[in-house]
Order: sequence, then structure tokens, then C-alpha cells
Amino acid sequence: MQTIRREGFAVSIGETVPGAAGVAAPIFNGDGSVTAGLLIAAPIERFEKQLPRFKRVLRDATSIISGITQGPPAADEPKRPRSRGTRAAARTGD
Repeated sequence: MQTIRREGFAVSIGETVPGAAGVAAPIFNGDGSVTAGLLIAAPIERFEKQLPRFKRVLRDATSIISGITQGPPAADEPKRPRSRGTRAAARTGD
């Protein structure tokens, strides 16, 4: 659990379904509670080669979704800048 909290991901390789692997990350509400999770799964052979890429895409996607669930900033709170590269990467899978 410490590794998952530190890295922000849970990785499962063959633990639940033989021959399958996945990486999951939480989606947070504005109050910091977890509202949902997002998972990318693949056959182990492809998964292990693509894990760094899957983590990048998952991190980008959960950041965008968590930002949506947090709602707009309060009037006296500065707006968070959004990166076009992050949005494009989540959309295209790069």
C-alpha cells in the first residue's frame, strides 16, 4: 500500500486473471476523497513493454477527470493552468 500511495498507481500482473495485467489509479473529488478509479488492462506480454506509457496516459487522464470532479475554483482562488499537451496525450494515447 505504501508503494501505491507514493506512486499513485496499483499494478497487478497475473494476480486476478492469469495472463492479464493492469494498472489503476484513483480519481479524486474536490474534498480529496476517491470517487472512482481508472484501469488500463492488457495481456501480460504487451503490458510489461507498455507499462511506462500506460502510467503516463493514466496519470494524465486521472488528472483531467479529477479536475472536472473538483469543479471550478472559488472566486478568490487562482485558476489552475491546463496543459494542452496533457489533454492531447490523454485523447490520443501518446
